[in-house]
Amino acid sequence: DRWVTPERRGVRESRRTVGLGAGVLYRRYRYVDRRGRATTVVTRRFASMAEPHAVAMQTTFVPENWSGVLHVHTAIDGRVTNTQVEQYAPFAHRHLRPDGEGHDPATGLWLRARTTQSDVGIGVATRTEVFTPGAPTDVRRRVTIARGRPQETYAIAVREGQPVRVHKTAAYHTARDRAISEPASAARQAVARAAPFTELLAAHVDAWRRLWERSHLELHTDGPAPVLALNLHTFHLVAATSPNVVDLDAGVGARGLHGEGYRGKIFWDELFVHRVLALHLPEASRALLLYRWRRLDAARQAAAAIGRRGAMFPWESGSDGREETPPEVFVPELRRWVPNHSAYQRHVGLAIGYSVWQYYQATGDVDFLRTYGAELMLEIARFFADLAFENPRTGRYEITGVMGPDEFHDSYPGSDEPGLSNNAYTNVMTVWLLRHALEVVDLLAHHYAARVTDRLGIGEHELARWARITTRMYVPFHDDRVISQFDGYDRLAPFDLEGYAARHGDISRLDVMLAARGDSPDRYQISKQADVLMLLYLLSAEELRELLGDLGYDWRAPALLRTVDYYVHRVSHGSTLSRVVHAWVQARTDRVASWECFTQALAVDIGHAPGTVTREGVHLGAMAGTLDLVERCYMGIETRDDALWLNPRLPEEVATLHTLITYRGQQLHVTATQSDMTLVAAPCDVPPLTVRPAGQAPASICGGQTLTFPLKRPAEETAR
Repeated sequence: DRWVTPERRGVRESRRTVGLGAGVLYRRYRYVDRRGRATTVVTRRFASMAEPHAVAMQTTFVPENWSGVLHVHTAIDGRVTNTQVEQYAPFAHRHLRPDGEGHDPATGLWLRARTTQSDVGIGVATRTEVFTPGAPTDVRRRVTIARGRPQETYAIAVREGQPVRVHKTAAYHTARDRAISEPASAARQAVARAAPFTELLAAHVDAWRRLWERSHLELHTDGPAPVLALNLHTFHLVAATSPNVVDLDAGVGARGLHGEGYRGKIFWDELFVHRVLALHLPEASRALLLYRWRRLDAARQAAAAIGRRGAMFPWESGSDGREETPPEVFVPELRRWVPNHSAYQRHVGLAIGYSVWQYYQATGDVDFLRTYGAELMLEIARFFADLAFENPRTGRYEITGVMGPDEFHDSYPGSDEPGLSNNAYTNVMTVWLLRHALEVVDLLAHHYAARVTDRLGIGEHELARWARITTRMYVPFHDDRVISQFDGYDRLAPFDLEGYAARHGDISRLDVMLAARGDSPDRYQISKQADVLMLLYLLSAEELRELLGDLGYDWRAPALLRTVDYYVHRVSHGSTLSRVVHAWVQARTDRVASWECFTQALAVDIGHAPGTVTREGVHLGAMAGTLDLVERCYMGIETRDDALWLNPRLPEEVATLHTLITYRGQQLHVTATQSDMTLVAAPCDVPPLTVRPAGQAPASICGGQTLTFPLKRPAEETAR
């Protein structure tokens, strides 16, 4: 007979579940063969959070109505292929090259391989053990060493109704690991000394318990769905960015650890991840930011290649920091290759600078800022300052030849030249970055700032130009102070999104739908995702008003509301990040719409949301964004100007929100209800923290203290 797998015909009652709290995957199924023999199979498997090089699986077989010999096959497969993404069909599917395999009598199988492109050595070793109830039973093992696939087959004598357990433990090492000689030998040593399955499981569960204590969001509503989705999002975020990354040279993959989409590349949406990590797992945020710092030289070279100073980080980043964005992409729906101008999204550098500053504000880690963060921020600031040029007619600085977060618009209609002029998001965030780069220089005046600026060759004249840009940057407006997405956006043709959706259904891939009929979104006032509104996601309305005011633009609450209303009706939500941002910006203007966007964002990877392909990997940025939305928007937690700002606005559907954050070394239990907000500081000897509740006098809190303040009623609140 052929081997039985969970997908084989004859398998019944198959069910898979994930224990989010323990980080364990469970599977149960029954198999009935042609002779009516029924067998129940139950598995538990996990990648150890306590021992990051170890994974383990326990499989229990119960012969329900038969006795005889059970054959169990186990292997290490170095010939696996990656075939889950249709778009990658024209490309190579095999990314491992087996380089040796064997069997240790005392433990089990081992395999040595190398990655095909980066030539990184990998070692895997396994240990398989069979346990039967009562007296020892007859177990025979046959070993087969096939090229790239060493394997074992166990013949086990079983009795009706008596469970048999098979434990398989595997250890993985790569040539990039520290304190090893060679990956395969390190893996063999690790699996030989690995603890039994039950001990590995207990340590793993305990590690997850500690991480949940630091990252869990408690949300009390009438239904369980939001809570379950938030827990799932927390699980994926922590799994991909746990403190185990501290010793790795790793970035935040857009699809987490779940699938093959984007081939593990790092994009700008790490910004959404860092906003959560900074207050919960700051050591992980720090380590992931170092991924960018180590590729600073590559970013400098990229800027120099286009005649610019400073550091230009790539839109798609991989191992060495060069631009990985392909000039063309294959679109399966169109069955053709199309030009890809995504690399013109220079704003990825702004996201990195923003994340560095958010990390510093949350932690007060001056040492990181002095050693790594300042250099990142200053070199990125230098690049964007160099992009900006002064228009002699207006005396204002402009930036051309870029794309914003929208992605639908990569050029003007009829133009062969990629890029747009004065994308508002890019221009405003450039000003934000330059302001904070100058603040970093002042902040480090007593912490060796001169060494940083001297090393980078940044003189007073250059700093003075940066300061001038922060008061003279051009920002496009139209229709009574509505911020324009870019110069000329308001002159594009209108587009009936609602009517188009009514006729065609899912419009998340509107760009592809238009291209199929020879049209382009470049012609229309439509956006794939939040672009201008991203400004209100990253900056408080107060901060944005102040920044625009310093530029000479009078932008008050009515203009904010008009800007939000304008873009809410012109977005197709073709990105999983979009509804997160829209839920955020509507939280204080239309709470019903905000909650609707929030629940839609929660369903992206569990509710088969239109346009999403979860089989290619979860959308880690969107998952982190929902957590950030609850914490920084609904709970109103913001770290800015060396203070903890609190301006909660709970949706009507939510009775209570609770989280544990770490702010500048102090653990704070934060609880928000519809009527008040409470902070409880764990005993700690860090200096007193400044707390700024909305509409109230600043306060301070020390370890062991509790602070409670009442919330404004809806009628009392003005646009933030």
